[in-house]
Amino acid sequence: MADEQGFPPGAVSGPGAFHDGPALRPEAVGREDGGRRRPALSVLDTRTGRSTGIPPGRRMLLRTGVRLAATGGRAGPGDLRAALVGDVLQRVAEIEGLQVLRVLLLPVLDPGRATAFDRAAAALGIHPPVAVVAAGDPADPGEALGGPPDAQLFAAGADRSAAAEGVWLAVGPAGGDPADGLVDGLAAGQVEAAAVRLALLSRPYREPADTGPRVLDEAAATLRDWRRRVTDWAWAPSKPVPDDIRRQAAAAFTGDLDTPAALALLHRVRAANGLEDGARFETFAALDRVLGLELTREVGRH
Repeated sequence: MADEQGFPPGAVSGPGAFHDGPALRPEAVGREDGGRRRPALSVLDTRTGRSTGIPPGRRMLLRTGVRLAATGGRAGPGDLRAALVGDVLQRVAEIEGLQVLRVLLLPVLDPGRATAFDRAAAALGIHPPVAVVAAGDPADPGEALGGPPDAQLFAAGADRSAAAEGVWLAVGPAGGDPADGLVDGLAAGQVEAAAVRLALLSRPYREPADTGPRVLDEAAATLRDWRRRVTDWAWAPSKPVPDDIRRQAAAAFTGDLDTPAALALLHRVRAANGLEDGARFETFAALDRVLGLELTREVGRH
């Protein structure tokens, strides 16, 4: 069954099916306010403790760097989490109409360990950076970015001594030590990547996150439930995301990357009385553009 615009079941109609223009918030990014562009999103600067809009001024380019710790020469779950937060920041900024350049800064790794990290990051749906820079390089990361970074994200334990520019985002630890097997399990396809992504996004990025078996089992169960329901809702006539839900999602994503609030919103939408199934589908599909959980993966398969 196609919707009124001719889209097949599962298609997300419109530029975002989530908002009225190119931005998550009701007003489009780039709206002038007294001669100044409103910041696309705000994050908590670890150094100052203040909420700061990025990018500054009227610029439509956001430059970011993600610094890994790679303790003992092995990139671990905390490093993957920092890369994931950088991916979420990029997704939100791009939906807000910004161009994003992101580099990865890491200590020298054994080639085999570097390959495992790359595969694990790809399994988590983390967009690749424009460049990988050796941490401590005198030119890092401005040369690769074409200018100083607007924001730098730090994995737990990452060296901050050479990082001067931009807003700082300190990402909390995840899982156990680097040898706990999560990176290798993801790289080998032995761990459900979407469940790991959901578990990591379920905690504020500044706080520790658990990736133990119980947490991952619960995340996997949630994903099965949501994907089944999204598949059912896809057959309903398409309806727009209600304005109040759109505003709540915008506030969550553009207000310090509050993915737990966005996930809580999905739980409420799933259980809401009186909300049409077509609106539920469009809401889940739209928020998944940032969450990256492949919630529409089963649509059209049954």
